[in-house]
Amino acid sequence: MARPRRVPPAPVPPDAREVQVPMRDGVRLATDLYLPDDGAPRTALLVRLPYDKDGEACFMPDLARVALRRGYAAVIQDVRGKYRSEGDTLFAAGEVTDGYDTIEWVAGQPWCDGSVVMWGDSYFGMTQLAAAAAGHPALRAIAPRLTGTQLGRVLPGEEGLTGVEQASFRELLALHFADPESIEWTFDWSARPLAAEFERYFGALGHRSAGYDRETRTTGGHAAVPIDQLLTASPVPTLFTVGWFDLLAALSWHDIDRLRANERWREHLFLRLEAIDHHNGSYADVMAEPGVADVPRTDAVAVRLLTPALDFFDHWAGHATAPARVTYEVCNGGWHEAAAWPPPGASTLTLYGGVTGATSGRGRLSTSAAEPGSVLAWVSDGASPVPSVSADPYRLLTTRRDLTADTDRPDIAVLDSDPFEAAVTLAGPVALSGELASDRPSTDLFVRMLDVRPSGEASLILRGEARFDDLAGWRRFRISLLHTGYRIRPGHRLRIQLACTDHPHVVLNPGDGGSGWDAVDAPRTRVQVKVGGAAGLHLELTVM
Repeated sequence: MARPRRVPPAPVPPDAREVQVPMRDGVRLATDLYLPDDGAPRTALLVRLPYDKDGEACFMPDLARVALRRGYAAVIQDVRGKYRSEGDTLFAAGEVTDGYDTIEWVAGQPWCDGSVVMWGDSYFGMTQLAAAAAGHPALRAIAPRLTGTQLGRVLPGEEGLTGVEQASFRELLALHFADPESIEWTFDWSARPLAAEFERYFGALGHRSAGYDRETRTTGGHAAVPIDQLLTASPVPTLFTVGWFDLLAALSWHDIDRLRANERWREHLFLRLEAIDHHNGSYADVMAEPGVADVPRTDAVAVRLLTPALDFFDHWAGHATAPARVTYEVCNGGWHEAAAWPPPGASTLTLYGGVTGATSGRGRLSTSAAEPGSVLAWVSDGASPVPSVSADPYRLLTTRRDLTADTDRPDIAVLDSDPFEAAVTLAGPVALSGELASDRPSTDLFVRMLDVRPSGEASLILRGEARFDDLAGWRRFRISLLHTGYRIRPGHRLRIQLACTDHPHVVLNPGDGGSGWDAVDAPRTRVQVKVGGAAGLHLELTVM
């Protein structure tokens, strides 16, 4: 059996000075300082992450040097229990109090002018929200990207539905929160039960992951940041970046909706909405160069990632004009600014489902509702699940696959619009509503909205999913496909694909209400969706 490989900490760069910052309980956190040569006090840019402050994966030294050139002191820290920092290795352990204590230490240093700002993606975006929830007065602004307070949680859906469990979170716990170092290991996602595959990994590792056990053996898991604590803290100017193709976009929008609904926080919230995936793969780059495998780790990329946040921080330091409330990228349509999201002037375009021909799983989308009484029906076979849209859920763009052939699968329902005669720009939320019935008490529904070119090639625009439990008869649903900025060009069509499996990104639903991690059998499921009439299947688009 292959052995798991630990990724040791990289050397501290020669232009950084490592210090140990004490927390209130005596635990010390390893922290790199990148300080200007003139010794003058500066605003400090703080990043707190679990993936090695000196490693290649997150290229923090490059980002720190970009901040330094812009006039900031840069402070990069391994979080508690990770790499060179002391403490127990647990997911999201103490990030609120550790964030407060770190800011307290940084703000009191002679090289800091008493102001601290924070930046980072994913987990190190969450540590910013945790620090904001702690309410330290020296924290002047934050720029969380591709993240949310509810990391790892399954969010509730509409109409009494729930979300689905992504396989990636347990993988994160097993590989990044078993040891201070991260671990490389390839899981066999076709194994049944999946739980046994993780036990095989722990056997090869030689010990268990306390973080994995805490999260997976506790009902509801552990909230990364208490969102109510964040909402009651003093508001901090926040530039929240969301990726149209990000694995965690639903978590980002959950927090944004809560912040926008809070009278105290609303005016402090700014949005940057980008056509990127979780690893910062760019839609524009991938479309221009389809063979691109990943984002290169270069100084130019560091500048691109950090510059919007530094411009934002400059404003709050009094060195720049006020930023736009919303900056958003339209796929195939460039960058735009707006006073709100959705942009003022946007409206709703509704496309209704209908059945075409004698094939029950094939339908159409049109602006007129068909007569009620028809259904789309298909049979899902868990033994041959529908493949996920990409090889890596974190690299949805750079490892994407061609979705054209899925149209021919008998276990997918497909609805196509007519070709658009003129370009249409989507800018805002998208949702699919209807009624569903299944011959299983528990069924997942995965929705993909695709752009179909005149050549027939299909690519992803948006996706959404929901779990239906305690099914008995028809169940009303409304599934959010989240938000997008996307220009549908003349001659292109919209396609909706409906499926009950998404392998391996989502854990298989055994159909009986039990755990997919413990399931051995893969069920066949017959599913029906009503079409026709105002209450039948319909797609709500936000258009300019």
